[in-house]
Amino acid sequence: IYSIYISVLFWYLRGYYIRAKTIDYVIKEFLNTVNEEKCKNQIINLGAGFDSSFFRLKHQNLLDFTFFIEIDFPDVISRKVNLINKNQTLLNMCPDLTKIKDINGNTGKFWSE
Repeated sequence: IYSIYISVLFWYLRGYYIRAKTIDYVIKEFLNTVNEEKCKNQIINLGAGFDSSFFRLKHQNLLDFTFFIEIDFPDVISRKVNLINKNQTLLNMCPDLTKIKDINGNTGKFWSE
């Protein structure tokens, strides 16, 4: 049973890894194109969860002309923002942390570029 579990886990993670790398590649190609042309653009990450794309792309200086939006359930975004607020390195990467209102009118925090 243990070997079946490992086998299934391997195939699941392999698919996740390939999907994540493909999405990263497509986003980077898009950003390289718009950065060359100095075009303002936006990326909307639906169901962002704890995805770290913003930080990876920001670290690579690919978000100079990009407005980056993450959308998820309020409790997920709140947990992510709390983690960012506790990590000075991450917090320094999103100095424009601003207050927003969620769909129910509750005030929360979010960041933008």
